[in-house]
Amino acid sequence: MARPRVESVFDAFRFVIWSWIVLAFALNVVSTLFRALSWRMTIGQALPQEHQPRLVHVLSSFGVGLLANAVVPGRLGELARVATLRRHLPDAPHGTSAALVGTVFAHRLFDLVPATILVVWVLLTAQVPHWAVVAFGIAALAGFALFTVAWLGARRHRRPVMSEGVGSVRHLIHMARQGLSVLKAPFPLAGAILLQCMGWLMQLLAVYAAMQAFDIHAPLHAAGLVLVLMNVATIVPL
Repeated sequence: MARPRVESVFDAFRFVIWSWIVLAFALNVVSTLFRALSWRMTIGQALPQEHQPRLVHVLSSFGVGLLANAVVPGRLGELARVATLRRHLPDAPHGTSAALVGTVFAHRLFDLVPATILVVWVLLTAQVPHWAVVAFGIAALAGFALFTVAWLGARRHRRPVMSEGVGSVRHLIHMARQGLSVLKAPFPLAGAILLQCMGWLMQLLAVYAAMQAFDIHAPLHAAGLVLVLMNVATIVPL
C-alpha cells in the first residue's frame, strides 16, 4: 500500500509543476501579444492608412524578432522583425523599412516606463548590491537621454511622408523620423506605453510562475529582480 501512495503523491507533485510551467508559458504568450499590440499602435502613427500591416503580420514579425534576439548577439532581432514585416508590405513606398526601424526604436524606448517602475519597486523591497544600484542608475539616465533625443527629433519633423526631390540619404533619415511620430501623439503614445507595461506585468508573473515550478518559493519582488536583470540591460542594444 505504501508504494501506490508514494506514486500518487509524486503524480500530484508532477501535476503541480506542469501546471506552473503551462501558466508561465501562457503568461509569456499574453505578454508577447500586449507588446506586439504596442508596436502595432506605434506603426499606426508612422505609416499611411493604406499601408497599415495586419495585426497577424505584426505579431508574427515580433515573434521572429524575439527568437532572433534569443539566439543572435547584438540585438539583431530588432532588424529581423523589420525585415519580416517589410515582406508583408510589398506595395509600401520606398523608405518604409527606415520608418519601421524608427518605430522599433520608439517601441524599445517605451520599455523605460515599466523598467523604471520595476527598478524602483525592486530597490525598495529587495536587497540589491550597491554596484547594481549604480548600474541601474546609469542605464536609466542613458535611456531617458535617448528618449529625450528621440522626442525632440519627432517634434522637429515637419515634412510630409512622401517628400519629392529629397536625396536618398535625407529621405531615409526623414522616414526614420516618421517612425517616431507616435512620440508627438499623446493618446496613441499613452496607449502604447500602457500596453508595454501590461506586457512587462505578464512577464513578471511568468517569472514568478516559473520559479514556483522549480520549487523556488521566493517573494514576488525576487521575480522582479530576475526580470530587471533580464530586461534592463537589453533596453539599449549593445
